Amino acid sequence: MHRIASLLIVLCLCFILHSQTPPVPPESIRHSLGKAGSPLNLEIFIDHLCPDSSAAYATVASVLESWNKLHPDSLQLTVIVTSLPYHHNSWFAAKGGLLIQKILGDEAWFRWTEAIWKNQDVFYNAPTANMTANDVLSTMIATVPMIPAATFLDHMMNDDELEESMRVAWKYAESRSCWATPLFYLNGVMIPMDSTATVAQWMTYLNSLSISL
Repeated sequence: MHRIASLLIVLCLCFILHSQTPPVPPESIRHSLGKAGSPLNLEIFIDHLCPDSSAAYATVASVLESWNKLHPDSLQLTVIVTSLPYHHNSWFAAKGGLLIQKILGDEAWFRWTEAIWKNQDVFYNAPTANMTANDVLSTMIATVPMIPAATFLDHMMNDDELEESMRVAWKYAESRSCWATPLFYLNGVMIPMDSTATVAQWMTYLNSLSISL
């Protein structure tokens, strides 16, 4: 009897662990600059409505350029989005970015993201407190008019594949212990850098790792 009970417990635990395994994310949620397969891969997890994210991205983009001038094709930058729940419109901004990428290509995702960052204050919680979801989306595509508004609104409301990609992206970020933005990982390991780090501080940090390139 005890053996049967123990076996049932083990089977239940296996089922729970299997059912909670995060899905493998599609490459479309990983937005990369630099040469694929570089020995160093710097990942930055960002939120479209996080001012620290926009500041940190500008810095690490400069780090990418400076480092690769000294060590050609040795560093790749990968941007991954996670939507923080207390930035109420971040999900819309991130989803809009994936839609723009789907229609216009990878480079367009960066243009969308940088445009949203320049207009973050329009989509903060307080200015949109009395707006409907449709109002927010309409304002978003009017502010960053990269595709026809009707196309944007239709996909944002009715594209199940797009919604699923967003959920997978969020689950992936959670599986990587992404509790805030920005967070940084180097070759898969979280590193102690933050949005206040300068280009010079990043270069010093990377040099301190004594990596053979």
